[in-house]
This record gives sequence, structure tokens and C-alpha cells, in this order.
Amino acid sequence: MSRNDTAETVNQIEEAALRRPKAKGVRPLRALWPFVKCYPGHLLASFIALMAATLATLVVPIAVRYMIDNGFSNNSNSIDGYFGAMLVVAIVLGVASATRFYFVTWIGERVTADLRRAVYDHITKLSPAF
Repeated sequence: MSRNDTAETVNQIEEAALRRPKAKGVRPLRALWPFVKCYPGHLLASFIALMAATLATLVVPIAVRYMIDNGFSNNSNSIDGYFGAMLVVAIVLGVASATRFYFVTWIGERVTADLRRAVYDHITKLSPAF
């Protein structure tokens, strides 16, 4: 096969990919599940971090409401308490978001490496004529 034939084949494949309709759901990602399920501990950790970040995000408006409604009373200790609680919520949100990002990125990199290894193993098992 000459270089021109190879380039033409690659161009045909790229054009066919561009004509293919875009996926509207996550169904194409199901093929990755065998690679993702190899890391159940990391999946669980990322899910827990996601839930913690979500809960902290939902608590932020409540904490602001309490700080505004009750914090500006005559008692200066209450504003300190509400501000401290708001600070704790912000710290929890930051740590949970960073943890989730770390685990999701780690899983993505591992799945990519495993997928590349599977493709390479498959290609090396094919006949030389392929």
C-alpha cells in the first residue's frame, strides 16, 4: 500500500466520521464500562466526593441565609459563628471538589492507558497481512 493510498484511506475514514450523526446520550460510553469497572474503590471515592461537594454546594445558600437573617443582630458572637460555619462549608466544598477532580482524572487516565493497551494487544495478535 503506497503513501497516497494510506492518506486517501485516512481521509475517507475522517470524512465518514464527520458525516456520522452525533450521539445524543451516553450509550456510546457503555463500551468503556469493562475498563472503568476495574477501579471500584476509586469510583466509590469519586462518588463520595461528588456527593460531599453537592451537599456543600446546596448548604451554601442556607448558610448565607442564616448569616444574613440572624448574624446581624445585636449579638456580635452570632455573626462570628455563622461566618465560621460559612468558612467550614467553603473549605468542605473546596476539598470535596478537588478530591472528586483528582479521582475522576485518575480514573480517566487509567482507562485511557488500559484502552490503549487493549488496542495494542489486539493489533499485535492480528496477522502480518492485516
